[in-house]
Amino acid sequence: MNEASLHSYPVVEFFISDKKQENKTKVCCLVTDVITAAPLTTPSSSTNKQMKRLGLLAAESCSGLTEVGILIGVDYFWQIVKGSNVKLGRELHAVSSIFGWMPVGLQYGEGEFVYQNNAIVNFSSCVQDSLRSLWDLDFMCLSENSAISNEEKEMIECFERGVRLEGDRYSVGLLWKSEKGQLENNFEVALRQFKNLRNRLNGNPEIFQLCKNVIEEQIKEGIVEECSQEITESSYFMSHREIIKPNETTSCRIVYDASSSRSKAVNSLNDIFDVGPNISPLVLDMILKFRKFEIAFCGDTAKAFLMIGISEKDRDYLKFLWFGDNEQGYKTLRFKRLPFGLGCSPAILAMTIKYHIKKYKSVNPECFEMLNSSLYVDDLYYSSDTIEDACRLSTDAVNIFKDTGMDLRKLRSNSEVLNSLWIEKGHKVGLTRESKFLGMI
Repeated sequence: MNEASLHSYPVVEFFISDKKQENKTKVCCLVTDVITAAPLTTPSSSTNKQMKRLGLLAAESCSGLTEVGILIGVDYFWQIVKGSNVKLGRELHAVSSIFGWMPVGLQYGEGEFVYQNNAIVNFSSCVQDSLRSLWDLDFMCLSENSAISNEEKEMIECFERGVRLEGDRYSVGLLWKSEKGQLENNFEVALRQFKNLRNRLNGNPEIFQLCKNVIEEQIKEGIVEECSQEITESSYFMSHREIIKPNETTSCRIVYDASSSRSKAVNSLNDIFDVGPNISPLVLDMILKFRKFEIAFCGDTAKAFLMIGISEKDRDYLKFLWFGDNEQGYKTLRFKRLPFGLGCSPAILAMTIKYHIKKYKSVNPECFEMLNSSLYVDDLYYSSDTIEDACRLSTDAVNIFKDTGMDLRKLRSNSEVLNSLWIEKGHKVGLTRESKFLGMI
């Protein structure tokens, strides 16, 4: 006996009907070259004569052996078979169907063999693939990434050549994969979305004020600035909306969408961005290092994206509409810093941090190694075998980030002694007892 094996098949949909096209049934079938190797025995001449004598119009008029063209399962059977039947013999019946009368059963003495095929349609592998993809999406780098390609290396080198240190902050360019001229004006779409936002916020003055406070603070901090309202053929405006989380450090956040356009045929801002190389460490490696030693600690960088400046030449592509001085008016603002909603933002943040920490590779190799291997986007997770080492490494990390205007905060540890040492040193310690590792408790 041959062993069962697993195969995949194309799926098709089609209609089957009677000759008059009066009764149609839509069916979904798997496509295979051979349904069965067994020939299909057609009704005997005596059976045909008996059906004709009873006035039963046969569904098919054929003779001899023929091949099976379509195999219909029980899920469609009763849409085709009407249910009426007439007994023709001991185990042979004529059954009414949308095609006509069909002889169903056994014809003794007509054949020498009984053929039987067993098959199970198994969709579990598809489910497994979906679950595996979901897991990979959740953790992005859980499986081993291939080495960075030469093209990605060139992109990193090109990016680093364009990095400028302005005061205590890095200024960088955006990652373009297409000519900026391929971007088309989306002002009407952005204005319509802004009006919808205004109408919604007018009904909730408290949230409206929270949103206005966020932008006013960002203007004061130099994160956004007012700019010309001139509209050109390639003027792009990001849509935005508020996210309210009362129990978070920042209760109101404004998130931006760089993927909106006036039609699917027109490029959005994200369509002409290169997402950049994935240079984040493997999550599995981070988990192992985080759990390797007794003293575990973590922290995150405050507003990491917004701590990176954007070159003057790229700022006009980061515009958005905001509330003007009068009730129905609006003004145009633009980002001077890196917003989170761009497709290239994660890669820019990662490459900027890598560029910065490389300066400490020789002067503080241990801290460099920690940051290079255990910093995921803006979150740090690590462990040490002693409280002294953990305190030294975390303090060095705080100072390294401070050199580029970033604030490593919410330091947390499973060691109360280490938490106390951080407080003594003036570091910003997380107040919650429950900590999450990459979103997991």
